Amino acid sequence: MIVEGLASTSALDQASHVVAQGAFADSIRRRGLDGPRGVKLLWQHMRDKPLGAIKELKYTNQGLAIKADIVEELSYGKDVAIAVKAAGGLSFSVGFYIEEADIAETPNGELYLLIIKGDLFEVSVVTFPCQEEATMMGFKSVDPLEQAAAHLARMKLLLEKL
Repeated sequence: MIVEGLASTSALDQASHVVAQGAFADSIRRRGLDGPRGVKLLWQHMRDKPLGAIKELKYTNQGLAIKADIVEELSYGKDVAIAVKAAGGLSFSVGFYIEEADIAETPNGELYLLIIKGDLFEVSVVTFPCQEEATMMGFKSVDPLEQAAAHLARMKLLLEKL
């Protein structure tokens, strides 16, 4: 299943954090989206539940846009895909280490943590996000034949590397 939406925005979240636009740009560039150090797609921030692969992660004027592939061959991946369809979409949440931050104040005097730079290591599909604007904006099931062809192509690439 292909899912798309916003992984992060610069809106104030429920934990009184604001992630600045572009805060993860350096780490995305440094880590990439695949391989052992790449930014991972997880289920509910569980490190033992990789959910698939992030295909695209880029900043837009709305925030950090994501396009990812949930692997439905995983038992929990199938469950997540069913839940996404049943709910009409779920949400996203980011996992990161803070590299640079400051205390800032809203116009009404509320203090918050402004995250200027962070090391993004995962994006999770979640039921309840800390940042309510980080939602799925689209999803579609992948044709099983297309999925099988893509799997065979990946296997071929892996075998060619041996």
